[in-house]
Amino acid sequence: MNRQKIAEIPFIYDAIQFFFGKPIIDERLKTFIERSSLNSTSYVLDLGGGTGLNRHLIHQTNRYICLDLDLEKISTSLKRQEHNSSIMADACQIPLKNSSVDLVMLTAVTHHIPDTAIPALFSEILRVLTPDGQFLLFDPIVDSRNPLGRFFLKYDLGAFPRTVSDMDDFLLKHFTPIFHTTFRILHSYLLFVGTARKGSEE
Repeated sequence: MNRQKIAEIPFIYDAIQFFFGKPIIDERLKTFIERSSLNSTSYVLDLGGGTGLNRHLIHQTNRYICLDLDLEKISTSLKRQEHNSSIMADACQIPLKNSSVDLVMLTAVTHHIPDTAIPALFSEILRVLTPDGQFLLFDPIVDSRNPLGRFFLKYDLGAFPRTVSDMDDFLLKHFTPIFHTTFRILHSYLLFVGTARKGSEE
């Protein structure tokens, strides 16, 4: 069994997330989710959500939708919580209606996606977001000041790590930032929260 197949086993996948500081990261993400405009009936879409580890960040009454291409991870996600839906699909072809989601989360995903697919991904996010909806992105980044982070990225299964500048080139064409910061645990990370940039959905 190769390294990628091993890392895709649900319990190993979860263990890797915790090794790289998920509890600390979750505290940061939860702060911004709690500040968002979600109400008790809001829909939250977790793109590339894997085994649904982000479910606990969302209020139990919110409808949480975990979308991933891995059937085994999706099956694990379905078992986690109530008010939970899981969809096996491509994030560049989201099988949801226009303006149907109040918050889209994209955590530790974009470094797995080539440059050529990012515009389609962001266009789909804009399509499914409600007019007042928010987008939350979190991803490891290439940081020349963090040799440990560069070491881990070298062996990461994601083949497309980017600098903050590279990410901003994509993000700011589509979204107006509400919050934008970087921080370091083992990796260096980008955390971005934004809304649809006017005219970007056209």
